Amino acid sequence: MKTKKTFYGLIDMNATLYNILYTLLCVCVLLCVLALMVYGLTGLEREFVIESVQIKHLVLVYAIMTFLIYRLFSKKHYA
Repeated sequence: MKTKKTFYGLIDMNATLYNILYTLLCVCVLLCVLALMVYGLTGLEREFVIESVQIKHLVLVYAIMTFLIYRLFSKKHYA
């Protein structure tokens, strides 16, 4: 059975369980980042730094999220 060592060899984990936990961690991180971006955009709008949330702001959020998804879900991180 294939195993994966984490925390510098302290925890020895089944590869399937490791993949599931890593995927859940990535999804939680991405949801937190998305929520903070939306909260930041609404805060900027509320403080009158920007007039309103426009398409260019949403495209920037989309580009950042796409980059993070590409980096987090690359195959080199999976067992």
